[in-house]
Amino acid sequence: VLKRALNHLCRRTTNIGTWCFLASKIIEYVHTIMLTPSKFYALVMNYLAHAIQEEHAASGDAPTSTTSRPASLDTIVKSPTADFNRIGQLFFLLGQTAVKHLVTIDNSEREQMRLIDERATQQKQ
Repeated sequence: VLKRALNHLCRRTTNIGTWCFLASKIIEYVHTIMLTPSKFYALVMNYLAHAIQEEHAASGDAPTSTTSRPASLDTIVKSPTADFNRIGQLFFLLGQTAVKHLVTIDNSEREQMRLIDERATQQKQ
């Protein structure tokens, strides 16, 4: 199941709306079944970022340079051959996973605070 999820998140799309809907469901699913979903998301985002840079370099828009430094996102976005759906996928995943991580951290902190309050209440009695 995770392999299919990974394939969906990494595939090229022309219908970003449908892709985003399915991607948000995959993010919910991955957060439910994995203890460390950040490893999964890092894999997907690294793939998308690498694919964007490769496509930019292959398009011939990349400046010729003696260094192997990757093109900045600003340079890629200004390129006439930029694949905005692919860039949109990367930013959608980045935003959604960041929010999901923040919610998870907040829920964990609330649970820890609840346990601390329970212990304090039990000790007072």
